[in-house]
Amino acid sequence: MATSNVSITTSWTLVKTGPTLLPLTISTPTIEIELSISNTTPLDTLVGGTLSKAKPYSVLLPLGQNLYARSKNGTITIVLDDGVGSISANSFFSDDIGLNISKGNVLGHSAEFKFARSNAITTTESVVWDGGGDYHWLTSAEKMSIVSTSTEDAVGGTGAITLIIIGLDADFAPIQETITLTGTTPVITDNEYLRIFRAIVLTSGTDSATTDANKGDITVTGNISTELVAKILIGNGQTLMSTYTVPAGKTAYLGAATFGAGEGKQCTFKAKLRNAPQASGGAFSVKYDIPIYESAFYAAFKTPFKIPEKSDTCFTAKTTVGTIDASVSYEMILVDN
Repeated sequence: MATSNVSITTSWTLVKTGPTLLPLTISTPTIEIELSISNTTPLDTLVGGTLSKAKPYSVLLPLGQNLYARSKNGTITIVLDDGVGSISANSFFSDDIGLNISKGNVLGHSAEFKFARSNAITTTESVVWDGGGDYHWLTSAEKMSIVSTSTEDAVGGTGAITLIIIGLDADFAPIQETITLTGTTPVITDNEYLRIFRAIVLTSGTDSATTDANKGDITVTGNISTELVAKILIGNGQTLMSTYTVPAGKTAYLGAATFGAGEGKQCTFKAKLRNAPQASGGAFSVKYDIPIYESAFYAAFKTPFKIPEKSDTCFTAKTTVGTIDASVSYEMILVDN
């Protein structure tokens, strides 16, 4: 079998039985790979590379691309010729696409899970997040000011000590940093953020699953704009906010969401998406709308919602009377453009 710029140090064979995908990654230019199957069952799935229909199957796999091959019930043997360089095989690929994305087996894919809760949903529509009421996205990147309402959230205290904030920079690229809290004295970040969509307490002065979180409300605000962009309520240990912005170079696919409404009340949830860039006046519109009465509901979308890069999204809620405790969570797959 002919090869071109083969990246293998020795003859290399990998055998796996059953309906299982086998991931391989090539570290140098195109290689020709032979896939042998132990019976007459054809390949059921092939992702990556260019397939020759002749048996045994021959696949041309470009640099940096993963190959996943599956037979319905046969044994797949991958045969590679001698050459120079290296080739790697990751853990075996199962039929659970979500598990494989979480394991890092799917090139260019990652998972994002968002969850939010608010105990202050009223008859006025508001974004589901810790800050309550509406949410205002920053118009330019700036440093963040982070402070607690408790002096115990500091080195030597019984509450939160270090905190990681996660968001996007001015170019919508992912960015994060860890800061050390100083109680009621604000700490200014080193980085400038255009978006913040998560903050998590990393270390605490108390070792307990029920009492080691932040002792005060921790707020994250723009150091110049003073806009509140994230908040960790007492005891939560992290933000519970439904807002998210898709990073540059990615497309998000929202595949499922869960909604919860408190006892004795009805709550109407809406999924909102900004339809154009914020800088050009992009407005939000409703993409999903569902009323829930004192219960929880899981919605799985057979065709996921597509959310383009740099797009802002969130979930809102309102009740018919009084104040209600409401929650929402949603699952997304991020795919490289």
